[in-house]
Amino acid sequence: MLKMALNEDLQFRITITPVLEDGKKSFLVEYPDLPGCMAQGTSLNEALLKARAIQEEWMDAARRLNKTWKEAQKVATSQNESRDDFVSSFVLRLPRHMYVKLARIARARSQSIDHTALVMLNEMIRESDR
Repeated sequence: MLKMALNEDLQFRITITPVLEDGKKSFLVEYPDLPGCMAQGTSLNEALLKARAIQEEWMDAARRLNKTWKEAQKVATSQNESRDDFVSSFVLRLPRHMYVKLARIARARSQSIDHTALVMLNEMIRESDR
């Protein structure tokens, strides 16, 4: 795992993790200070570019909620900390046809597959809370 700064404006830390899945190499870029902010790409450059776009989306979402990034970070972190009995990640194997559909949706949205799945899952959870 490689740690470095990417954002010139606020100097957010990132972690870069090489991923090998089904014989294919990719890179996962995460912002530890921005909970849930991550992107994956087939090359390091692609992962970094996607991560920057996702980070901007994260910051835009915080602004839409009238929160600074630190306030939004505290809300996201406190939500995670209040659920210590839950794990924060899991591995999900999808049937090929579902993966292909998810990949097409992600590509159309210019998002990583992980981010698209997270957004869709979040929408489903919110819907079930109503």
